[in-house]
Amino acid sequence: MGAEPSKLVGVDSISGKTFLFELIEDILVNFSSFLTEIPDFFKLLRARICPLIVHVIRNKKEFPSLVRVMRICVRLTVYFPEILVEEAQTIITRLVLLLEGDYNNWVKALVLEVLFSLAKCPDLLMKLYLKYDKDADVPMIDRILRGIGRFVQSSYKKSIVLEMMPYPNESKDLCMDMLNSEIAVEPSEAYIVCLGIRTLSEIVDSIYSLSVKYKDQVITNASGEKDKANVVEQGEKTKEDITLEEDGYNSCRQLADNAWPSLLVLSFVLGKARHEGVIQLVLKTYQSFTEACGILKLLTAQDALLTTLHKFSLPHFKKTSATVAGIPLLNKSNQATISGNGASNPVSLLVSSGNNTVVTKKNVLAMKRVLTIAHQLGNNLSESWAIVLDTLDVIHTTLVDTSSVVVDNDLSDTPVSSSKDELQVLDSAMTSIFSTSMYFDDTGIVFLLKELEKQSRSRLFPEQKESRDYVAVASEHHCTLYFAFGIQKMIELAQVNLHRLHLLWEEITNYITDVSVHPNEHVRTLCVSALASFAEYALKQAPGKIEGGIDVQLWVLQTLSRLSQSENSSVRSITLKQVHSIIQQCGHNITITGWPFLLDIIRRTIDSDMEPNPKHVANAFQSLQYICTDFTGQLNGTLLENLITTIGAYGKPVGDINIAITSPRLLWSLSDHISLEDTKKSLGPEQISTLWILLFKQLHKVSVSTRNEIRTAALRSMFGILTTHGRHLRPQDWKETLEILYEILDGISALAGQASHHEGLAEHQLGLEDGRSVMMLVHHSRNTEAKQWNETRVIALEGVLRIFKTFFTTLQQNLEDVSACWRKLMLYIVLYWDNSDIEIALAGVKAVESILVAASNNSDYPKELWDQGWQTYRMMVTTLTSKESVVSHNTINTFTASIQNLHGKLKDKFSEEDASLFLEVIRPLPLLPVEYAGELGPLQRAVTLLFNDLTSTFPSRVPQTIGILLSYISQAIKFPFSERVSSGQKWVVPTSLDKVHLSLAEKSLASLEVLWRLPTLTPELKVSIVQDLLQVLGKCIQLKHTHYSSPLWHKSLVLFLDILSNGLGYLEMATQTAGEDKDVWSDLTDDIEGFLISPASTNPTPTTPEEEKRNEEWDLSLCNLLTNLLYHSSSSDKKEKEEGRKGQPIQERLIELLFLWAKSTKKWSSAGRKKTAEEYTFQMYQLLFALCSGKYKEDDEAMSKSLSVTTTPIMISHCAHLLSNFAKECQQETQDDTETNQEVVMIIKGLRELNIPEEVKLGKGGKNGHLFLLFPVLCDCVVTRDLRVRQELKETLKLIAAEYAK
Repeated sequence: MGAEPSKLVGVDSISGKTFLFELIEDILVNFSSFLTEIPDFFKLLRARICPLIVHVIRNKKEFPSLVRVMRICVRLTVYFPEILVEEAQTIITRLVLLLEGDYNNWVKALVLEVLFSLAKCPDLLMKLYLKYDKDADVPMIDRILRGIGRFVQSSYKKSIVLEMMPYPNESKDLCMDMLNSEIAVEPSEAYIVCLGIRTLSEIVDSIYSLSVKYKDQVITNASGEKDKANVVEQGEKTKEDITLEEDGYNSCRQLADNAWPSLLVLSFVLGKARHEGVIQLVLKTYQSFTEACGILKLLTAQDALLTTLHKFSLPHFKKTSATVAGIPLLNKSNQATISGNGASNPVSLLVSSGNNTVVTKKNVLAMKRVLTIAHQLGNNLSESWAIVLDTLDVIHTTLVDTSSVVVDNDLSDTPVSSSKDELQVLDSAMTSIFSTSMYFDDTGIVFLLKELEKQSRSRLFPEQKESRDYVAVASEHHCTLYFAFGIQKMIELAQVNLHRLHLLWEEITNYITDVSVHPNEHVRTLCVSALASFAEYALKQAPGKIEGGIDVQLWVLQTLSRLSQSENSSVRSITLKQVHSIIQQCGHNITITGWPFLLDIIRRTIDSDMEPNPKHVANAFQSLQYICTDFTGQLNGTLLENLITTIGAYGKPVGDINIAITSPRLLWSLSDHISLEDTKKSLGPEQISTLWILLFKQLHKVSVSTRNEIRTAALRSMFGILTTHGRHLRPQDWKETLEILYEILDGISALAGQASHHEGLAEHQLGLEDGRSVMMLVHHSRNTEAKQWNETRVIALEGVLRIFKTFFTTLQQNLEDVSACWRKLMLYIVLYWDNSDIEIALAGVKAVESILVAASNNSDYPKELWDQGWQTYRMMVTTLTSKESVVSHNTINTFTASIQNLHGKLKDKFSEEDASLFLEVIRPLPLLPVEYAGELGPLQRAVTLLFNDLTSTFPSRVPQTIGILLSYISQAIKFPFSERVSSGQKWVVPTSLDKVHLSLAEKSLASLEVLWRLPTLTPELKVSIVQDLLQVLGKCIQLKHTHYSSPLWHKSLVLFLDILSNGLGYLEMATQTAGEDKDVWSDLTDDIEGFLISPASTNPTPTTPEEEKRNEEWDLSLCNLLTNLLYHSSSSDKKEKEEGRKGQPIQERLIELLFLWAKSTKKWSSAGRKKTAEEYTFQMYQLLFALCSGKYKEDDEAMSKSLSVTTTPIMISHCAHLLSNFAKECQQETQDDTETNQEVVMIIKGLRELNIPEEVKLGKGGKNGHLFLLFPVLCDCVVTRDLRVRQELKETLKLIAAEYAK
């Protein structure tokens, strides 16, 4: 220090100028801040140092000097850019010129190292720009960029080897650091080229750093004057600070705007380079500059850089083909690489069947850089999104194409080992772009959406006709590759930004509406499916209103509703499938805002102007079922009304008939929900009533469907609901419900009257399967439309009646005139009964039966209903039995069950009047024309059993019952019992019997025997029935001559004899009471005569000896009973005489009958029967002579004498006639009949022994007056040669002589 010389530590010698250059650098490095305060120092720099440096550079001295000079250039430019303005400009200009000349590589390397050192200083770069570029004609920064760019480009053009150039090791010493080398080490060309690229990259990084530095100022500058004033007021910044920041921002912006054209040279490098290091460096440079341009709002530069990156993101293809709208048409054998130029030309991807997408690492790296830019600048890309989206579309196509592979470069065919990993990274990165869009501001998100829509529209709706035609027929695979991106990402964008859906939804819905009518079905499918997936997501994430009071459900489901109205079938189909998925996955989140749209979609599927599609109907109905099963609790009253109407609409027979059949059952399940207490509390009584009536109206509508299965399901559901939940209805509800039930009956009756009686195959079709009809097997009883409607009518009537019975008490309490309702129901029953179809008629029978049973069990039922029910039932029976057609088994069984049911349930409640009415009601039933004959049917057995039971319970009903039984017998023997035989008309034994009712007659006869012998049958009752009994039985016994094999006549005879033996007194009393004694006794006599006297035309019936003996005993018993008739019929003759009526007395007829019967026995041919006939004749004459003697009834002398008075003249006349004939035969000598002679002997002897009472006046009177009367005849008989007769004549004539002598 001071006067002493300086010592340089570690320096033994000084080697010329190199030491001086090092010293200068050392001074500048260590004392720059001190020296800047000395003005003479700057003069020294300008006058000495800078010219020296320029001189050394110009002369390009040896390496050691030039290295040290280059280092001094860096120090001067870095430390004194604002002072050494012209000097720095000259130095840098000289340096750039060195890159363009034909110099050694080490010279160029030194120049680039200097520029590289300067480029790493962002503030220096800005100072240089402000001093040299801003207002200069030849900007300094631009000169540097152009110089380096030309150098790099020219280097690549000279050597193809550089394409595979490796990236230099950054740890290697720079040429500027080789201070100890005396001779330059020639660097490789690769090194200096990469150094040039790195220098450009460093310049870009500096610009990016400056843009980030001024980022806040960019925001402040964009926020307006008002915000700047607020900042100043708050003391955060001064106006001067703000001005300086704005100047800095503007300068930075100008710097970047001037620099970007020169950097496009890197596009050439990127196209040539194949080494990953170089590619990464260039792509990083592009990314940094693009982000800087985005921050600085340099849209033109940003678009240009993005376009370049997009170009290098396009993959290579093998077997490429010509394209239309980016879609391959024809394969070509050559290999090519296709590129696009941003938004003006949609990416041309050539992927077709059998093509492989070859993605190089360069493509992948370019894609990643674009993705990174989109992440960084997404909010500020605005219209530049068009280019980014093109790149994203390329990525999407690459990812979707399963044939995509990643290779090292376009000369390689071998996929890299990390191929799948690379693609997965791309997928994740692209997905995150849209998932992070929630952080965009409103303007940014709107820009993204609009550009996304624009890009998708350009793909889907190209302007060229050829393109449009191809897009219309593109395959599903192509649609997924080339058209799905825009659709899917728009929906993804909406999902991520659900909180501000109001900014996006109009654009999205307009887009979806347009795409939904796209001519390509696969495109439409992609569109609707994407919307549906968003709807599902939105309903899960935002079930209610979101920010700004926006109701997501309203917007989303309203759009789906519009799609469901599309004229395109596939759109509607997809919409319906997605609606079903939404209900399944999000039904619990849907509010009252969304349900109306879903229900409208479902209802419109089957109830709209368009022809319903069976498949659509099936899909929609699945959704409807799901709603009814799980979500009815979420619906308010209005929605429940909508749901009921929707369910009712599915009662139409469209497609699968099971849907229409199930529809009423859904209403039934819905009724369970309506009846819940919680539902009633939440909705209120008025709303509940509305729901009930609406539900019944829907069932009414379905109940008149053209298909029988649907009608049946609706009716069963209707009556099931009423039966189960009728107690929940209010009085006014019941009134409307009954009107609906009446309308159902009216509607069904009207439609049934129009039904066809011809079998139609279309009615039996269940649906289609594989284009063929699926037919239902139908029983013959339901194979016509008319038969099916009859079944419907039966179900309707039975159901309505069941409701009336079940809720009669409720109706009586709630309705003003329940009887009027019953009367109206009775009218329907009568209407049904008058139907020609027996099935419907029988339904009426069951209906009345159920009414009667119900009325008997409920004291609240008015008497009017009971009487009207019986009258209706009786009318039905009478009408049915008056038909001539054969009655079916079904009818027989129905009535059998009906009367048994009525009797079983009502007998304990019957009064005498009721029992009588019941007997009259069931009376005609056994006479129904049946399909079988000769045996007793179930109905006939049931009726006869009921007769027995009723008569045991009500003995007073025996006469009525017997009358009914006699009518059955009369029906079988064709005797008009119910019609009194007119005077002069005689019943003729029929040649044939009614075989259909013959078994009934036999059963009735057996019942008559039981009833006649009942201990409870009083004399009064017997008096009332004996006349009818004998009248019918008398006709039955005459069947002996025409129908001997029938058991009817001999069973009737047994009862007939029993009555004659024990009941003639009752008959006499009956005749006296009725005043018809003459007709009764006359008919009885006719019947006995018809039995005893065989008609001449009757052929003999072969009999066994046992039968002959039985018959003879019956004949004899009947003859013996004739005397009783003589006795009891005397009063009738007496009355007839007193009244002066003409006609033969009954007693005379009876006596003549005895003679006729005795005469008929003479015809018996066998020896045994002849002997019996003689005995019968002998007994007859004994009986007659006893009557004549007046001693027939010793206990009744008056009656005996009366009989004698009547009998004796007839007897004497008969004897006279017989003896006269005998005398003639004797005179003609033709008499040799032993039987006749024996009869004459009995007569003469009986006459001789007869003592006539005084009351009988014959001949001379006296007890033998008859002998004097017969004397002439007796004298004529003396010519007989029969000794027995002669002996009897002798004794008789002696008696006459002796009597005469007195």
